[in-house]
Amino acid sequence: MDRKGYMIVFGRGVDASRMGAYAQAAVPLLLRYGGKLLTLTDEGKAELMEGTPMPDSLRVFEFPSLQSARDFYHSAEYTAAKQHRLGNGELDVYVMDGFVPDPKWTR
Repeated sequence: MDRKGYMIVFGRGVDASRMGAYAQAAVPLLLRYGGKLLTLTDEGKAELMEGTPMPDSLRVFEFPSLQSARDFYHSAEYTAAKQHRLGNGELDVYVMDGFVPDPKWTR
């Protein structure tokens, strides 16, 4: 089974009202690389059940593979798109392999 790739983005101090130009540039590119948004939180809307509070917002994207996520992030087009969000909060961006369960976990 092939592993999906995931991109997790933690944001702090991001003003969603200022992200329009960034979204217009990044979303079509994200789709071209096979990415899709799985979940998001608005600023400060995640409910903490246990542990340390997370940053203000969280986005999780799924890609066909880890390499697809990397290729999206490192593409020249995305590098240009990022210019539209600079100065609008801080982001931490992680990419990782999806989990393929051992069959004994799915019984």
